[in-house]
Amino acid sequence: MRVVVTAPDHAVTLRFEPSGMEYPLAANTQIVVEWDEPREPGAFVGSVEYLSDEIVVNYSTARMRSWNAAGERLDY
Repeated sequence: MRVVVTAPDHAVTLRFEPSGMEYPLAANTQIVVEWDEPREPGAFVGSVEYLSDEIVVNYSTARMRSWNAAGERLDY
């Protein structure tokens, strides 16, 4: 599954959980997040949660990759 995550009209923090890795995200900036299929059918793969001052990307045992708008891979 691939999703495009877009920051709102103000700067926010992008946080990956459960690692806690954080990146500043400028207003209206986009990143791409991609999860592989879960190891077991119906298992949790990941989620994106928009909060007032941050965007939280959650991942589980499925492999996840993410890139910024410049195409650079983000570590998590």
